[in-house]
Amino acid sequence: MINSLKIMQLGKKYKELKKMNNDLYQQYEFAKESNADKEKIQDFKEQLDDLSKEIDSFIEKEYALAVFEKYSKKKPQLIIVSSGETISWDEAFGSSFDEISKSLRHSLVGLVESPGRYKLL
Repeated sequence: MINSLKIMQLGKKYKELKKMNNDLYQQYEFAKESNADKEKIQDFKEQLDDLSKEIDSFIEKEYALAVFEKYSKKKPQLIIVSSGETISWDEAFGSSFDEISKSLRHSLVGLVESPGRYKLL
């Protein structure tokens, strides 16, 4: 079973990746605004695309799995943020991580990295 320390470590890595993404995006925007050559702008865009794929992969394969393993045995009740409706863990995520869509894997991470589609009751 995954412990809270593992979730915290993955959360720290997630925040670092997001900061890298934000910093790179600012450099990209500055290059566009300062009329940098097209090759430099394209290089920033490719770096952003690569980093975005890395972040998605990290979320979908590592972070979401850790969150799932931490909570799936206890099956806590969840609140749908947009409606306030309470639903069961199984209604939202089921019992098999392998069957969870990429979108829902991001929602799993949203349980510990607010805001998300659901929150723990």
